[in-house]
Order: sequence, then C-alpha cells, then structure tokens
Amino acid sequence: MTPLRQRMIDDMQLRNLAARTQKNYIAHVAGFAKYFGRSPAELDIEAVRQYQLYLLNERKLSPESVNQYTPVGDGHAMGVAAEITFQKWMQAVNLLNPAAAAPIREISDSDAPHRINISSVWSLPFGKGRALLNSTNGFVSRIVGGWELSGIWSLQSGFALPWNNMIYYGDPANIQLPLNQRTPEHWFNTDGFEMVSTKQMLANQVRTWPFRFSNLRGPRQNNIDIALIKQTRISEGKNIEFRAEALNAANHPLFPNPNMTATGGKYNLSDTG
Repeated sequence: MTPLRQRMIDDMQLRNLAARTQKNYIAHVAGFAKYFGRSPAELDIEAVRQYQLYLLNERKLSPESVNQYTPVGDGHAMGVAAEITFQKWMQAVNLLNPAAAAPIREISDSDAPHRINISSVWSLPFGKGRALLNSTNGFVSRIVGGWELSGIWSLQSGFALPWNNMIYYGDPANIQLPLNQRTPEHWFNTDGFEMVSTKQMLANQVRTWPFRFSNLRGPRQNNIDIALIKQTRISEGKNIEFRAEALNAANHPLFPNPNMTATGGKYNLSDTG
C-alpha cells in the first residue's frame, strides 16, 4: 500500500466515515488514477477538473455526482465552502388589536434577509505522505504531520426590531440612520417620538403603529472562528488530538437590540440593555 493511500485511509478513519463510504471513496480515487494511467500523487488540480469533465460529458453522470471533494495527490489539500442566503420571512400570527378580524401580515421576528457563511479547511503539507518533510523518521513525522487549520466566517443581517405602541410625529422613513452613523448609544433617529411618560399610549387604546418594520433592524452578526487541530496516530485505533480554537477571533462585538421603550426623557430610545 502506498503512503498516499494509507494517509487517505487514516484520514477517513479519523473522520469516522462508514466502511462502505471509505470503500466508495477509494474506488473513486482508483478510477481517477486509472483514467490518467498515473498515480494520484503525480496529478494536480487541473487533472481533477479534466476528470470531472469526463465524468460529466462522457460518463453522463449528474453534476451532483461529479462535484465531490477529491483529494489532490500533491501531499496537501484545501477545501473551501461558501453559502449565501437571501430570504424574506413573512408571518401572520399577531393581532394588531384584540378586536381585529385577522392577524396582520408582517415581517417575521426571525427574518434575517442576508446571511453569508464561508468555511475552509487546510491540511498542512508536512510529514509522511505529504509534500514536505515526508522522508523524516517516525518520531519527527508524528510531530510535524497531522496538522489542520480551519476557519469559518459568518455575516448575518440583524433581526427586525420589536416596537411597542408608539406615538410618532413624522415620516417613519426618517427613523433609520445610515450604517456609518449607528452606534450602540444611538442606533436610530429618535426625533419625532413622543417621549413624555404621561402622553404614552394606553394598553386599551387602538393601535395603528406596526409591530415591526422590515428596514429597522438590530445589530448584525459578524463572527470569525479559527481552529488549529493536530492528529497524531499512536497505534492501530489509538490517536491523540490537540485542538486550539479561537472563537470570535476578530473580537467583533455583538450588541443586543436597543431598548425600545419610550419614557419621560430618562432613557434615550436607543439605549442598549
């Protein structure tokens, strides 16, 4: 058995893949090598592309079957996955007033119109069966090999802010501040709201102010997580894992939604807490 195949088998065992899945992966790599008549260790990413086109155009496989992660035989591998979501979540579950004939159709409190997830895993090219330091003795290979660097970046829109029954003098389009003017202490324009406690709406008064506006949202989520993982094989079926993780590695703050209660000048509407 070649060092590259042994490495592939070891990696599949570490990921706890089922025996049938491992067998299928080995068969796919064998077919890849047979197509070119060369060892996978001698092939590069362009060969992977050519083989995928062959499977798609000549073997008539579906794109879902063709577009699989294929180990590249240069002793290291890197995988990147990206997911971008655009959505609009509407709901009709709340009565604007108790005597209303039907629930009001409105933007959902769980609506996040934009979300981006980008993740990556890089198996570092050091140690036995890899591009670098592959001829070292077993002790050194155990130290320099088996390292993996991974990360995930998530960016998501804030959720629609929940409003009480407010008194507002003006155009609601003026409430939203430009993104570069928003701060935790002043998230939206409070001019035009009735701030006097004795003038607030009573619970039994007819409500015309919406529960939520689709353009008035809380802070967005911007997060990066990074992990460095070291897998060391001790013997058959025995491995040691070292893991160092940095959650929110960029130290981006995640503020709560602003305080949405209008009181007699004691609190600004956009005070957090």
